[in-house]
Amino acid sequence: MAMRGADDADDDDVGFSEINITPLTDIFLVLLIIFMVTSTVLSQSGIKVSLPKASEDSTSVQPDKGITVSVKSDGSIYLNEKPTTLETLTRDIQAALPLSKDKLVVLEGDEKILLGTAVIVMDKARQAGAQRFAIATKSEK
Repeated sequence: MAMRGADDADDDDVGFSEINITPLTDIFLVLLIIFMVTSTVLSQSGIKVSLPKASEDSTSVQPDKGITVSVKSDGSIYLNEKPTTLETLTRDIQAALPLSKDKLVVLEGDEKILLGTAVIVMDKARQAGAQRFAIATKSEK
């Protein structure tokens, strides 16, 4: 057992001069994920559409929801929860695009609609000037 002098006590105080922020960063990341998930759930549209299911690995969260085009199983189309038709969809999207900062169009198609209808809607959105597209799904769980 060695004897410690007065100089040894000063060396212990110098050894711990940095703060470990890893636990704080972990907490912030968990809070960010919780916020992103809950904000997505809360911002679901009022149009009742039975979305197709996808695995959680293939779904992503968009910070800017953009313009939402909903297609119900009966073929009715809604743009940001307002009824529209295929004939006026291009014009309606053009009018709504200035409200979306990244020109995103989200297609909420009922799982029973045909792929052809989804392609027509996305083509009309592209003609209207949309730069990004997303297809809304719900997780399998």
